[in-house]
Amino acid sequence: MKRLRLAGCTMQPFGSYLKSLAVLRLIAEQKYPDARGFWDRECFVLDAPLDEADLVKFFLEEYRPTPLVAPWNGNSGFYPGDRDVGIKAIEGSDSARFSAYREAIAAAKAIPEVAQAEEEAAESDDEARRFKILRELRNSAPDACVEWLDAAVAISADGSRAFAPILGTGGNDGHLDFTNTFMENVSLMLITPRRETPVKALIEHALFGRDTVGLAKIKVGQYDPGRAGGFNQGQGIETDSVANPWNFVLAMEGAVAWAAGIYRKQGIAYRSFLCSPFTVLPSAVGYGSAAGKDEATARAEIWTPLWNRPARWGEIRCLLREGRAS
Repeated sequence: MKRLRLAGCTMQPFGSYLKSLAVLRLIAEQKYPDARGFWDRECFVLDAPLDEADLVKFFLEEYRPTPLVAPWNGNSGFYPGDRDVGIKAIEGSDSARFSAYREAIAAAKAIPEVAQAEEEAAESDDEARRFKILRELRNSAPDACVEWLDAAVAISADGSRAFAPILGTGGNDGHLDFTNTFMENVSLMLITPRRETPVKALIEHALFGRDTVGLAKIKVGQYDPGRAGGFNQGQGIETDSVANPWNFVLAMEGAVAWAAGIYRKQGIAYRSFLCSPFTVLPSAVGYGSAAGKDEATARAEIWTPLWNRPARWGEIRCLLREGRAS
């Protein structure tokens, strides 16, 4: 085993933490099952028979993206008027790396509520329609896609949907659909990169924190709020922000590890609850910018575990599956 410090995979912001989980998960599931990882005081450390060049080569040439799709959402790429650059690129690719992704897209498009939807139906908030799409997709999608569904949406016994706060409301944050953005960034890095896009330098920046001039104007959502754009968001007092597409891709791969579930609470008020790892109701204490309204408007608090001894992915996965609080 070689000890590889990933200077680009720090504990904060949250997207970087998720990126670290993604590296361990993907290497263990797709390359070396005995790979281990841990945190030192500055960043994530990977124990695997890999050097920096090997790790870069893995992501550029071998990495198989998890098939993230959310056909129950508008702006997901499946409906008229949606941006579909990423989904078309994956469908048009003949690489074996994207075979599961193509299968998941085909399964989603074959669902009657998706295939026959008119534009106004796709934008509808019909809960029954969305539930049918989710149920059918769980029954027909490849196993790798079901792992994503477990992280994004849970179905309770009464047929209602519950959402893990880490993935917004079923894989979106307002009008930003995480899955469609993921597909577009994957295609930008691995399928149809522009000639001027330094794909290798960008993955080296994401993993090892090396300098790059290839950052792009992309949406980052809730995972790196300092790069979300807007006035007074940086030293240049800019309104637009730039980010590394690999950071978003790996953050989403890490979010897949954060699988949620449903548990039941017995008592007078018997009902089902969403159970997401290390996630609790928000409390407006414990940080300098705390305000009373945070408890009413924030989705949740997430407290991420850090460990300083090498652990295999199976151990961390078990920790996340059992790390529940209410």
